[in-house]
Amino acid sequence: MSLFRYILCATAMAGPILGQTLPRPVGDELYRLFFSQVSSLGEVSGPVSINGELVGLRTVTLQEAIGITDDEAVRLRDAANKCLNNINAVQSETRPWLFAARMDAIVSEQAAAVLAARMKDMDRRIGEIISGTLEDLKLTLGSETFRKLDEFITRNANPHHFFPSVAAEGGKMPPLVKRAR
Repeated sequence: MSLFRYILCATAMAGPILGQTLPRPVGDELYRLFFSQVSSLGEVSGPVSINGELVGLRTVTLQEAIGITDDEAVRLRDAANKCLNNINAVQSETRPWLFAARMDAIVSEQAAAVLAARMKDMDRRIGEIISGTLEDLKLTLGSETFRKLDEFITRNANPHHFFPSVAAEGGKMPPLVKRAR
């Protein structure tokens, strides 16, 4: 029975199987994904290369994608970086006990309950960090810009990729290559 639980846990943690689509994140996870992408997005638009070759695409800026000013983009990027640093600090606190607790949970239902409670507490703390960041952004950006930002986040067609690449100025989109199955 414990081997079955181990395999079940390992399979559940592996993520979607090739060809499956990722579920649409909601709530705190949606905002965490957004802040992560904001943090990694450059301040200026740049060319996109695949395997070292320019492909006629460029990355978009926060200003282009959301319709905010340069100053608002700086404040958003700063808030995203601060939020992610705080989340990473919380997650770093959990690493020492998390693996051991997962292994204990495989063989003991009591340990599984303790693990669930600690994970719930970690999720609560991360939720508080994200909520605090959103409140700070509402104050620093103003209600109209924050509304625009929140709309962009919640209505985005693909929250796993908020900032898609676009055709480079004067360039054309690279051809779509279909692979034989």
